[in-house]
Amino acid sequence: MGRTILSAMLCLFMGVAAVYGEDVVTEAILTFSGHTHWVNSVAFSADGTKVLTGSDDKTAKLWNAATGSVIRTFSGHTNDVMSVAFSPDGTKVLTGSRDGTAILWDAATGCVIRTFTMPGHFPASVAFSPDGTQVLTGSYDDTAKLWNADNGSVIRTFTGHTWYVHSVAFSPDGSKVLTGSWDNTAKLWNAATGSVIRTFRGHTDAVTSVAFSPDGSKVLTGSYDTIPRLWNADNGAFIRTFIGHTGQVTSVAYSPDGTKVLTGSWGDKSARVWDATMGECIRTFTGHTGYVRSVAFSPDGTKVLTGGSNRSAMLWAVYEIRTHTLTVVSEPFAGLGIMGDHPGDTPYCVARTDQEAVHLALDSPLNIIHGGSSYNFLYWLIDGVPQPRGYTSVDILMDADRTATAVYNLFADANGDCAVNVLDLIFVRNRLGANPNCGDNWRADIVPGDGAINVLDLIAVRNYLGTRCSE
Repeated sequence: MGRTILSAMLCLFMGVAAVYGEDVVTEAILTFSGHTHWVNSVAFSADGTKVLTGSDDKTAKLWNAATGSVIRTFSGHTNDVMSVAFSPDGTKVLTGSRDGTAILWDAATGCVIRTFTMPGHFPASVAFSPDGTQVLTGSYDDTAKLWNADNGSVIRTFTGHTWYVHSVAFSPDGSKVLTGSWDNTAKLWNAATGSVIRTFRGHTDAVTSVAFSPDGSKVLTGSYDTIPRLWNADNGAFIRTFIGHTGQVTSVAYSPDGTKVLTGSWGDKSARVWDATMGECIRTFTGHTGYVRSVAFSPDGTKVLTGGSNRSAMLWAVYEIRTHTLTVVSEPFAGLGIMGDHPGDTPYCVARTDQEAVHLALDSPLNIIHGGSSYNFLYWLIDGVPQPRGYTSVDILMDADRTATAVYNLFADANGDCAVNVLDLIFVRNRLGANPNCGDNWRADIVPGDGAINVLDLIAVRNYLGTRCSE
């Protein structure tokens, strides 16, 4: 893994704050090489089999996503290609260029279907409507335009920004349009009428990239102020920031399942995957030797595509947190107060015993299904697989070398990658957090008395629990 226990310890002892669970990756799965200048824009086809790139070399290229080989090159623009997009059915390709045009191409033949002309200005961003019948462009004339994809006519113009419109997106249902501008704002528009629904204010520099969550309920914005922001699309309320980039953010994207956010930075030359709910960085990609200009998720959410000023696009693996389901089959059993329900769903604040450790390991992050106030655990299922059983709760709790080991290891190796390492720490911290009901925060702060959830706690987990796959 990119960031190991040792490196995290070095950061800690050198006074550098460790980033919990952030895995730094420097080697891509695949590199798409062939452009002769910066790659400004990247996109996946809807079926994930192809990759599209646009470059300052005035071309766009279609690639085989599995092999990295070039399928075809779209040549015809007379200036930098700034933005690219696939039609929803994958049969067409859309490009926007500094030459003041957007071009619709046949993906299979590379032939031009039609050209959308913006005299005196250029489309910095292009997008297809979800049904593929309309094309959206954001231009340096401070407007966005909606076009008929079949005949190339302008349907309507979205006017209201006071500086360049640098990014555009359609809502998943096609009823709304989202724009990001160098006037430091993003705007939500009614696609049918062209009227402004609301303006998102809060960035202190140009808004360079915008995206909708898959369900359309949230809006994601990236900015030259280095801090991506998440907003409520329905009322415009600010939800959270994603803090970690040290340079201008040039591109943002949502994962298909809505659980993660992807950002790319011009200034720090990295792309980052974030937990969309917690705002924590999960993985950082640092393989580009120049600026990261554009980012995209694969349709299945398992890969990330980045394009940059090193004249290439790169494909990366996304780290997935796998939450296992532990089903406890039990019956009421009197006299085992240690296992009784705790008021208000708060963990026990009692002596640290093996019994309590198992009790906490069997808590809500593993989706426990149980009933009653105290139990005689008969057996449990991990992802539906029966585990070794004991005769009573006491037997199971105290038999750490046999039955309880499966539960301990499920808890220690939180992400299921067969290693107890720093990647598990973000899972523990995000899912369990500090225990406000106990003074020593035992639930995640395992090392007593330091009041922090950090790598020292992880080492304690590793040394005491080991890994489930080493058994």
